[in-house]
Amino acid sequence: EIHAPGLDIRGVTAPGVPVIGIGQNGHVAWGVTSGLSDEDDLYAEKVVPGQPERYEHKGEQRQMECRDEVFNYATPLSDVLLSGSVPESGSVTERVCRTVHGPVQTRDGDVAYARRYAIWGRELETFVGLSMLNAAKNIRDVDAAMQHVTWNENVMAADSQGNIGYWHPGLLQLRPSGWDERLPLPGTGEAEWPGLLDRRKTPHVINPRQGWLSNWNNI
Repeated sequence: EIHAPGLDIRGVTAPGVPVIGIGQNGHVAWGVTSGLSDEDDLYAEKVVPGQPERYEHKGEQRQMECRDEVFNYATPLSDVLLSGSVPESGSVTERVCRTVHGPVQTRDGDVAYARRYAIWGRELETFVGLSMLNAAKNIRDVDAAMQHVTWNENVMAADSQGNIGYWHPGLLQLRPSGWDERLPLPGTGEAEWPGLLDRRKTPHVINPRQGWLSNWNNI
C-alpha cells in the first residue's frame, strides 16, 4: 500500500519498484498481462576483416563500444548435496560489445549479429506513465498515462463511474520495406528503421460497444 496526500493505493508490484504495478486507488482499478510484442530486430553487422571490433555502416567504418565483463560463479549448494560433488567457483571474463544497432549477441566469421530494441534508452519513461496511472481519477487519466509508458504490456482498467478501457501501449518500430522480417536485417545502413509507430495507433479502446473486455497473457 502507498498512502500520501491525495493518494491511497494498494496492489502488487515487483520488489524495489517505486510504483504499484497492478492495483486500485479508490477511483480506478487496473490489471496487467504480458504483451510480448515484437519490438526488436536482429542486424547482421559487416565486420572489418581482421578487426573484430570495427564494422561498416553507411559507407564508413565504426568502432564498437566494448568492455570486459567479469562473471563470478559457484556451484549451487543444491547440486552439491544431490551429487556429492566438490563445490566449484571461479570467474569468466566476457567481451561485451555494442554497435549502433545494439548489443552484439553472437558472431559468425566476419558477421556480428546485434539486437536493436525500440525501447532502448527510454526504459525509465515507463515509471512516469505508471506513476500517472497510480494517481488516475478516471479512465481518461489512464489513457493519458499510457501515452508515457514505453513497454509493451496489456493494461485493462475500470473507473468508479463505470468506464472501462484496454491498452497495448509502448514503443514499436516501423520496419523498412522490401526486407524479409523473418531474417536478420543488413547492418550496413540500407535497412534502418524509418521511425517509431505513432502511439495513438497502438491497440486501445475505451467503452467498447459490446460493453465488456477480456484479456489474457500472450505467450
